[in-house]
Amino acid sequence: MPPNRRLNPEALAWVAVIVLAIVMLAVESSIAVSVNEAPVALAFVVTIVHVGSMPLSMLRPLFGTLMSIGACTVLPLLGPHVSGVPWPWMVPMMITQIVIILIIGLRAHWGVALAALLGSIGGSAAAVLITHLLVADTRTDGAIVNILIYSCIAGGVYLAAVIVQQWQLIRSQLVQEKENTAEEHSKRVTIEEKARIARELHDIVAHSMSIINI
Repeated sequence: MPPNRRLNPEALAWVAVIVLAIVMLAVESSIAVSVNEAPVALAFVVTIVHVGSMPLSMLRPLFGTLMSIGACTVLPLLGPHVSGVPWPWMVPMMITQIVIILIIGLRAHWGVALAALLGSIGGSAAAVLITHLLVADTRTDGAIVNILIYSCIAGGVYLAAVIVQQWQLIRSQLVQEKENTAEEHSKRVTIEEKARIARELHDIVAHSMSIINI
């Protein structure tokens, strides 16, 4: 496509993230209320914080990390007593957090993305521990399996995001090196051309002076 008709990748990324955040807000909040039997108001507020971490991670990855970790810790505490459903990581919540880790892994330092991964795992584990201490009949074994499944999937996404980011960094460095090499070559050619012209002028002047002396 002509340059004036090409779509901006940054704008496309923003549109995709915002649309996905709206979709996940509807799905995650409804699942939390209808399946996990969480209070409607609390579930909606915490879900807004969680899905809002996606666009926030595009601008402020560290703030997005902190908000998502807090939501991953609080949201499982709102409905831990329903049996037969994934807990503490219900599927929409898992998808949202994995997308957040992917965004941070692609746009920020790998350490921030690692903090989002480990923090979300630790937050969900803390929610399970709190529930186990406060409630006698809890699904601890199923919760551990659920956390392990999330950890494997999110860890794989994190590694993929870091690899892609490092590949892009190396590619940009190679492009910059090629540009620097081309610029240095152009400067060297210019200097050599100036030196050649100076030598020719020197030879002409020296020849002219020799003729004058003769």
